[in-house]
Amino acid sequence: MNNRLELIESYLENESKLTVKELAERLNVSEKTVRLDLTRLENSGVLLRTHGGAIIKSTVYNNPFFDMDGFHNNRPREKQEIAKKAINLITPYSVICLDDGSTTFEIARLLGDFPVTVITHDLKIITELAQKPNIDVMVIGGFINRNNNGQMIITGEESVKMIKKYSASIAFIGASCINEDGLTLFKRGEKDIKKAYMSISEKSYCIVDSSKFGHKAITKLASPTELPNIITDDSLDQEIKINYSKLGYIFY
Repeated sequence: MNNRLELIESYLENESKLTVKELAERLNVSEKTVRLDLTRLENSGVLLRTHGGAIIKSTVYNNPFFDMDGFHNNRPREKQEIAKKAINLITPYSVICLDDGSTTFEIARLLGDFPVTVITHDLKIITELAQKPNIDVMVIGGFINRNNNGQMIITGEESVKMIKKYSASIAFIGASCINEDGLTLFKRGEKDIKKAYMSISEKSYCIVDSSKFGHKAITKLASPTELPNIITDDSLDQEIKINYSKLGYIFY
């Protein structure tokens, strides 16, 4: 068993991405067995499941598109542009939810000129806002989750329950990918907190840079009708914007 898992990891390191069918043929086992092996490897942090296969996690971290929601400092200009658009949607004394991620961190960096209350579970954002006298910060409780990028966020069932005790004016939500079917995530565990922020907010905006359009990750976050409001950078191709607008997306 251990030898088979090592072989799968070796194959993915050499070829980055393989399907379940390809792995089953190479290992001479059933596709069901491969899926179980991939689940074990995913749980151990080695790979990420994709539709019909898997991709090695190191490839994701080193790929400029697969930004894992931003903590490799990729596309800083685009994220700053998105943050400036987001700030213009916030009014004094409002309550806003900031999802975790480097783009929401850019929003946090721009806050401070007028009073607002921020609800967040991202420790980097909390640290940034703690020094700003105009900002009241509601820190969501739970377990601290540390990932390979050095990002620290607070997660767990208690986090979701705590979020749902409050109400907010606006939520800024991150996503890994966006396509015609909706918004998707690489990390399954993030979905519940994002959904909780959306449920307590009068209006929610998804913040995605233009490189994330036309791609799909494993976990569905929301359909175009569930989260239609999109804040992206001006590098997005105009034809893509027109086509996505026809699906119900509203661009800011």
